Amino acid sequence: MNETLLQLRDLKLQFKTLWGVVKALDGINLDIYKGEVLGLVGETGCGKSVTALSTMRLIPSPPGQIVDGKIIFKGEDLLKKSEDEMRKIRGSEISMIFQDPISSLNPVFKIGDQITRVIKVHQKERLLKDSQAFNHEIPLFRSSRRKIEEEARQRAIHMFRRVGLPNPEKILERYPHELSGGMAQRVMISMALCCNPDLLIADEPTSFLDATIQAQILKLLKNLKDEINFSILLITHDLGVIAKICDRVAVMYAGNIVECGNMNSIFDEAKHPYTEGLLKATKMGKRGKRIPTIRGWLPNLIDLPSGCRFRPRCLRAKEICRKEKPSLAEVKKDHLVSCWLYASSGGDD
Repeated sequence: MNETLLQLRDLKLQFKTLWGVVKALDGINLDIYKGEVLGLVGETGCGKSVTALSTMRLIPSPPGQIVDGKIIFKGEDLLKKSEDEMRKIRGSEISMIFQDPISSLNPVFKIGDQITRVIKVHQKERLLKDSQAFNHEIPLFRSSRRKIEEEARQRAIHMFRRVGLPNPEKILERYPHELSGGMAQRVMISMALCCNPDLLIADEPTSFLDATIQAQILKLLKNLKDEINFSILLITHDLGVIAKICDRVAVMYAGNIVECGNMNSIFDEAKHPYTEGLLKATKMGKRGKRIPTIRGWLPNLIDLPSGCRFRPRCLRAKEICRKEKPSLAEVKKDHLVSCWLYASSGGDD
C-alpha cells in the first residue's frame, strides 16, 4: 500500500467580500502519496490554485480564512503550526512553482542572489554546523559565513546543471529579464528543489511556454521526480499535460473534488458527467471536429446551487441531485466519484 504524504480532510476555505462569502473550497478531500505525481484538473475558478495556497498556508487573511478541515502533512496538521514553523516547512519540505516564471522572480536581484538566499535560509543551521566542524580553529563568524556562501553557490550551480541550464556560473550573474521563459522556469524548478523537499506543488508550470518547451519541462519534472523521489501536485486545466506525467488524477469543480483515480481509470472509464464532458472536448478537438461544450457555466461561489454543484449543467441530473450534495465515494478500487448516479448502485449505471 502506498504511503500517504499529504491528506486534505474536509477542507473549507472562504473569502469574505462586499458581495457575500465566497465558498472557494467546500469540503476538499484529497490524498497525495509518496513518490507520485497527482494531477489536479478543472476549469478556471474551480479552486485549484487556492487548494495549493491553502496547503502552503499562504492564503491572505483577511479576506481568506480556512474555516474547517485538516491539512495532514507527514502525520502532522499544518493548521496547528505557528507561522514560524510554517516558514521552516515552506521551501525545505514543501515547495511551489508558479505559472509565470518571469514574474515570480524579483527583477532587481541577480538570479544567483535569489537562489542562494533560498538555500541559506533553509540550510543555515546545517551549514553552520558543518562549518564549525570543518574550520573550528578559524574565528566562528568568518569561517561560518564564508563556508555558507560557498556551499550555497555550489549547490545552486549543481541544481542548474541538473535541470539542464547551460553555463550555470554565468546564469548566476544574470537578471530575470535576460532569461527566456524556458530558462526562467528551469531556474524556478532549481529554487524549488534546491533544499530537497518532499512535495513539489507545480501550479500551471507550462502555461506560459510554447509546446516544445512545455514538453521539455514536463520531461524534466518527471525525470527529477524519479531521480530524487519526491511527490508532485501538478495543477493544470490541460488534460494533455495530465496524460504525459501524472500517476493519478483528481478532477475539481466549484470547490469540490468530483472524481479521483489513477490516470488510466479516469481516461478510460470516467464516471462523473463533468469528467466525461472534459474528456469528450479533448478527444473531439484532436480529430479536427467541432469541440463539444458543457452547457452553462461555473456557478457563482457566493450563491451556490442546492444539492450537487454540477446539477444545473448536468444532462443526467435526478431529483436527489437537487436536494442533497453527494459525497466522494469509491465506485471501484482506487476510483472515487462524487455523483448520485453511482452512490446507490456501487458503481454500476
